[in-house]
Amino acid sequence: MQKINKIAILFFTEDPASMTVQKQFLHYKDKLPSSVVMHTVQEIRPIFADHVFRDVAADLYIFVTKHSSAAGVPSLTVHPPGNWFANDLGGERATLGVAPALFLAEGLLKLEEINQRDNLQLEVVQECTHHGPTFLKPVFFIEIGSGPEQYGNEQYGKVIAETIYSLVSSPVEKNLSKKKIAFGIGGTHYTPNFKKLILRENYAFGHVCPKYQLEHLTLAMIQQALEKTIPAVEEIVVDWKGVGNKETIKLLLEKVTLPVRKI
Repeated sequence: MQKINKIAILFFTEDPASMTVQKQFLHYKDKLPSSVVMHTVQEIRPIFADHVFRDVAADLYIFVTKHSSAAGVPSLTVHPPGNWFANDLGGERATLGVAPALFLAEGLLKLEEINQRDNLQLEVVQECTHHGPTFLKPVFFIEIGSGPEQYGNEQYGKVIAETIYSLVSSPVEKNLSKKKIAFGIGGTHYTPNFKKLILRENYAFGHVCPKYQLEHLTLAMIQQALEKTIPAVEEIVVDWKGVGNKETIKLLLEKVTLPVRKI
């Protein structure tokens, strides 16, 4: 696993949820390790911020943003960026980001822990891989969802702020030997069956290709998902009921040397 020496936490002035979290995160500013920097990105939407890694030097980037959903369900989410095919929402076509699986899993676990502790009754999820930007360094999004009423909620901002501080104040690499690093295939956008493995069986997922993107899942995209996950993927997990053309997936996976688990 490449060493994470410096972490950049990115807040966006064009994102109302990001500004809510930033206000709450200022309480932790003086407690941050010297290896962690805060940076405010002006006048650009997060999904189009491909350039930020050139402006702010770091080994890992945390994008603090909003999550949008027509259903408007109050939620807290994490996910890596990347496009399985189209790039309507930023980034390059058929290009994935570098997914830090341990940070994603630890982030989800911490969000869920606080959600239960404070009886917030929020939906806590790791979303599948989706949207831009295209990033050359490890990166993940942590978000408040799913509409304007939630974006300005200070309590939700506090949950995200506490979670980020937990992630950056002690190395997640300490949990490396305890977790199985996986690439997920199938299921819905919100990956509920993979979440169960994160909560109950110490899995950590980097990229997830959901059912609605499986028509674009080629061998090249599988290889890209494996190559762009840190630490290295040990297992491919397939939500078998959550895939359409099972024969196509079966033939693809026969060309991959990693173990495959069907759930």
